[in-house]
Formats: sequence, C-alpha cells, structure tokens
Amino acid sequence: MKRVVITTGIFPPDIGGPATYVPRFGDFLSSNGFKVEIVTLSEKMATNSSHFPFSVQRIKRSRRRSLRMIITVASIAKKLKTADYLFCNGLYLETALAMRLSFFNGHSLVKIVGDPVWERARNRGREKISVFGRIERRLITWSLEQFDRVTCPGENLARVVKSWSSKISVDVIHNGVHIFEQRTDNSKKYDLVVISRLVPWKNVDAVISIAKELNCTLVVIGDGPERESLQNQALGNTNISFLGTCTTEEIESLLAQSRVFCQLSDYEGLSFSLLQAMSSSLPCVLSDIEANRAVFNSDQDAAIFLQTGNHQQNLEEVSKILGSPELQKNMGIRAQEIVKRYFDERERMKEMMELLAKYD
Repeated sequence: MKRVVITTGIFPPDIGGPATYVPRFGDFLSSNGFKVEIVTLSEKMATNSSHFPFSVQRIKRSRRRSLRMIITVASIAKKLKTADYLFCNGLYLETALAMRLSFFNGHSLVKIVGDPVWERARNRGREKISVFGRIERRLITWSLEQFDRVTCPGENLARVVKSWSSKISVDVIHNGVHIFEQRTDNSKKYDLVVISRLVPWKNVDAVISIAKELNCTLVVIGDGPERESLQNQALGNTNISFLGTCTTEEIESLLAQSRVFCQLSDYEGLSFSLLQAMSSSLPCVLSDIEANRAVFNSDQDAAIFLQTGNHQQNLEEVSKILGSPELQKNMGIRAQEIVKRYFDERERMKEMMELLAKYD
C-alpha cells in the first residue's frame, strides 16, 4: 500500500479552504488504496480524530513559534522517511525543510490557494508589503521550488505564483464540491447569505450596508478578526444574523433557506463557498474580479457581477434580483449546471490524485 503524507496548517475543527479540502481529499485517497497520514497545527489537541480513515498528528499552534517549527519539521521529516508521496496544503516552509532533512525521494505536490504574504499585510491594515513581508515571500517561494509540482485552483493565482520564480511550474486544478440535492421546500428565511472568513478584503461590510438599506434579511456564516466590527455595523438590526462557524451540513441547510448568495471580495483564488452556493442552485451576486468571472466562463450571464465601489448601482442590482423569483430560479439552475460540468468534487480530486502519482 502506497503511503501519502499530507501537511496542512489548518484542519477540523478549524475553518477555511484547506480545513475543508484536506479531510475530504484524505478520505478520497484512502478509498483509492492509499495509506494517508496527516500532520497539522491545532489549538484543540484533545479533538477526536478517530472517525477519519487516516491518522492525524496535531501539533499545538500556540507554542512559541521557533519551538513549534522545530517540532513540526521533525514530525514531517520522520513520516517522510517511509512515505511514497507528499501532498502539502500549507506549512510550506516546514514541509520543504523536512523534505531536505529526510532526503525525501518520493513524488511531492504542493497546493497553494492564495497569496499568504498579501493576506497577512491586509489583515494588518497595510496596502503594501513590508520588508519583513518580502522576506516571507522569498521563503515561501524557496519552499515552493522544492516540490516536484505546484498546483493552484485558478488561472489568475497560477500566473501570480509563476511570477515569483521561473523555477516554479504550476498546474491548475480547480476546486470541486459535492452536488447538493434539489430541495422541494420553497420557504426562505434569508434574502442574502454570505459564507466567508471575516477579513477586510472580503468586503462583508458592503453586503451589510446593502442589507440595511434594502431592509432585507442577511445571514453571515464564518468567523475572523473583522467579526466584532461587522457586528457593530449591524448593531440593532434584527434582520442581520451572524452564525459563526458552521458544519457542511449546516451550510447546506442554510443555503437552502436563502434566496441569493453574495461575495463581494477584492481577491479570491477559487472560492469553495461560491461553488457550494452554485451547487445549491443559488443565484450569485459577485465582485467583478477575474477569479469570479473565470468560474462563469461558459455562461457569463449566469451570475451578477458588481463593481464594489458603485454602491447605488449595487443596491439596484440586488433589489432587482430579490424582487424576481423567476430570475433567481433561472440563474440558480444555470449556476448548478456549471458546477456539474466543471467543478464536480470527485472528478477534481481524481485529477489531483493522478497528478500526485504522475510518475508511477
């Protein structure tokens, strides 16, 4: 049985793209005859992982960073001694160092879903990357150069990653989602739904402003450093609900209770939450950025694209779709057809597995 080591910075009960993707990909690999071992950071060391069909080694995230890195590198290197494959979905520097220390000669694949240096700068309220950020970028670039192949979920992000180094070769493998069953229950509790990390570049505040001015209901799913300020913005408005972290099953139910999905972010790789909404046949109101446009390449009129700076026009567009059940149904059906054709989870995971084992 071939052994695969998977490294990730976040894993359930954490939230975020890798925390959603890694356990599902690990399960997929296990069902296809691989022995999977995962190394991850975690706040909750006592979390029960016995329900997964693979082993999970958790390293305490709150340890002093230098000590945590030493423990993480040593743990990954130990597992790589007997591994055939390595799949990295985070912990880029630690994993690259572990490959070097263990003299790993199996096939290695790394998935990068965003620009972590840019994201950290924005989280700190900076528009430009600092000197320290440039050093971080160089370390991440060096790390990616150590892998046999690099993969990104979208073409735009792939171009960005390639620009960091001529030594990096990037394959685009889109994210995929489970196709939700159509529900016959037509009752809708929420007009608008947002599923997002609550960070500045997601522009959840813009959706809250729209909901307040249109006096419509909004549910915000997700957590992050902006949650308190966003709740303060919505203070006193009983139409706006913040639910924090939700399970996949809870999200499926909440999407079924919603009319329109909103995502007005400045930047995306390829959004899992967007694909989830499309899979649930929700019409989508999106920021007019390349990553969002690319999802709808085959049918550009199957979503509404907004310029986030044009508040009045955005109000009119959201009001228009909320006022038309026929438009909602039409766009939702077309969105789900796109997911079925291009973003089916099992097909995309099969593509990732084949790239991982490409040289066998």
